[in-house]
Amino acid sequence: MSLLAAASVIVVAGFTYTSIRQVNNEQKITRDSQFTDRYNDAVGNFDKDKPVDVRLGGIYALQRLMQDSPRDQSTVIDVLSAYVRTHALPPKKGTKGAGRPESDVVAALSVLGTRDPRLDGARHPDLTGAYLYGADLEGANLTRTDLTNVNLEKAYLIKAKLVDAILDDGVNLKDADLRWADLTNADLDNLDLSAARMEATTFTNASMTNTKFGAHYLRHLDLTKAFLSHADLSKADLSGAHLHDAALFGVNLTGRDLTWADLHDALLKEVNLTDADLSCADLRGAHLDAGSIRGVDLEVLVRQLLTARLDAYTSLEPYELAEDPRLKGRMKQGKSKQGNGKCNDYDNPYKNIEWFTAQQPPISPWNPSGPLSGLVASRQTPTEFILRRTP
Repeated sequence: MSLLAAASVIVVAGFTYTSIRQVNNEQKITRDSQFTDRYNDAVGNFDKDKPVDVRLGGIYALQRLMQDSPRDQSTVIDVLSAYVRTHALPPKKGTKGAGRPESDVVAALSVLGTRDPRLDGARHPDLTGAYLYGADLEGANLTRTDLTNVNLEKAYLIKAKLVDAILDDGVNLKDADLRWADLTNADLDNLDLSAARMEATTFTNASMTNTKFGAHYLRHLDLTKAFLSHADLSKADLSGAHLHDAALFGVNLTGRDLTWADLHDALLKEVNLTDADLSCADLRGAHLDAGSIRGVDLEVLVRQLLTARLDAYTSLEPYELAEDPRLKGRMKQGKSKQGNGKCNDYDNPYKNIEWFTAQQPPISPWNPSGPLSGLVASRQTPTEFILRRTP
């Protein structure tokens, strides 16, 4: 009797489990069917012949679908990106005025800019070639968005999140407002920022090859770990600039004022420092290669460096500079507060500036091997690395 009772319980349990599983499968199929119907209905409202309020309804229906079914977010991103690219077009020739985006484009951008990028999967917004003159993108989350050849002239990008975004190749940022924007890891190669408004803008770990700056105060920008290869800084104010751990390759700094600049752990390679002023600069852990001081009066440079911050990690070339007993003594001393009476922390006019304006993702350290052994690397990206010598 006990065996029969136990067998009955097992049979009932198995039947119940099968029934529940079948019901769950049927419910899932029903939900999927509902999501498909909702998607088709929403996209059906995108016909260009339909009034704008109907198209707006379709856009917001896709937003609700994306919220209810996160796995469909990548599909919604593709659809809305395509919608922006095909509807945000430059004004026709002969049309008066520049023309800001229409309300339906604004709505599509709003949906893309308020999504959760963690649910993007392998798809990311692609706005290539869109005409977004004067677009209001304040606070928009455009993480990993492709903005190649996008016209963002006079766009409001205040506090926008452009982490890992692609902005090179013809992006127009003339008179764009980038205050407090976060461009961490962004690709800004060949970009003209000379007419953009920037203050407390974050460029941490950004790639900025041939990037052009205007008369900006670099002390108000966070360029930590930025890669500035042949960047145009000829008009920028570099006094107190925040270039901690940055890589400067082939940059012309002739006659530039670098007083109080934070070049801690920075790499200066083939940088033209003719008549540049490095007084009170922070060069702890920095590397100055021989090409950077070619043609520079070494005695003048030594006097400047004696007021700068140096430590045992500072690497100086050529031999005559590295072996100067005055500099060797200062490097050996390696104090955090050094100077000749005018370069101490409490005299730093930029000490109260807030460099870090956004939460930065951790950058994993790496350990080089082979010919790079004996050097400590502070960062590596697919295109470059920053090195400093061990003491």
